Amino acid sequence: ALPDMLARKSGHLVAVSSLAGYTGLPSESAYCASKAAVNVYLDGLRRHLRGTGVLVTTLCPGFVKTPMTEKNEHPMP
Repeated sequence: ALPDMLARKSGHLVAVSSLAGYTGLPSESAYCASKAAVNVYLDGLRRHLRGTGVLVTTLCPGFVKTPMTEKNEHPMP
């Protein structure tokens, strides 16, 4: 999709990361590291594409209370 966006000098790339990408959480090191990687990758891509007409947005929602996260004993942002 990116080559087409660059050709028309217009587009918007959006990716979902997490607030967990900004801090380490107990028992969630790999998840936090993967989200930190997404954040840094998109930051670099945003800078690389500056001035091309292609925008880059990183969405970083917090945790959502679900049966999967109920077991967490640590605070969740």
